[in-house]
Amino acid sequence: MIYLDLKEKILKEYDGAPYFTSMLSEREMCEKYGVSRPTIRKALQELENEGIIKILRGKGAFFLGTAKLVESSFTMGRRKISFYDQVVATGGHPSSKVLTQDVQPADKVVAAKLKIKRGDPVFCLERVRYVDGEVFSVNSSRVPYKLCPGLTTHDFSGEVSLHHVLESYGLYPHHADRVIEIGHAGEYETIHLGLSIGDPIAITHTETFDEDGRPLEYAVTKHSAYKTRFEMTVYNQRDHQHA
Repeated sequence: MIYLDLKEKILKEYDGAPYFTSMLSEREMCEKYGVSRPTIRKALQELENEGIIKILRGKGAFFLGTAKLVESSFTMGRRKISFYDQVVATGGHPSSKVLTQDVQPADKVVAAKLKIKRGDPVFCLERVRYVDGEVFSVNSSRVPYKLCPGLTTHDFSGEVSLHHVLESYGLYPHHADRVIEIGHAGEYETIHLGLSIGDPIAITHTETFDEDGRPLEYAVTKHSAYKTRFEMTVYNQRDHQHA
């Protein structure tokens, strides 16, 4: 069947492509492969049924083959905490655009996460994060101001890592608690992520601590849910009573 041959050609074409790579439009595929639109649609539907691509209405098809960036892993001992280090570890090029950088009073949620008093000053850093020049996420970080007043003098645009700057002040991120939930894009996300109102987004809440368990940072990261893949290793705890 023609659509099966086309399917194999598409797989070969995108083999090794980054996770969530934007694919050619149906019209462009018709021109490139010399087949009809129904044949294109049949091949794409087969690929989506197999979990190889994702078709988003009004946005096109996206290749889901080889993950370039895995947002979260449940084997965190083998992963990096910071976005910057995660991207570099996968061979990518991270960068940022600063949206907000100032000092604000901690609200109830931030105060509880950082174990400080409500109203205490916190360093606030909001950025758009990029991978190889493409928008990946928006991130909001909060750090107790008293830990590192010097943060206000740094330029966090470009390739600067917040965690690396903390380390330069003797504050070493040791471990993190991470909660990931799925929500919907609002106006803020549509502006910075290029999404539509109501599109699914992954929201990651990260609490980072030093080796003594002192909170160093509370961060909230949001990005398209379709750019997220989770890897986990699950173990059975052996019951010694039945060993």
